[in-house]
Amino acid sequence: MRSRRQLAALDQHQLDDLGISAKAAQAEANRPIWDVPAHWVK
Repeated sequence: MRSRRQLAALDQHQLDDLGISAKAAQAEANRPIWDVPAHWVK
């Protein structure tokens, strides 16, 4: 959750440096807290 909040706070220049589109960053930031990668659930 903390990483997603930080991702949402990045400006366009920072997202460009990371190679992430604003749309992709927003989609990731809006994922619910229980939506984790499959390899975490094993």
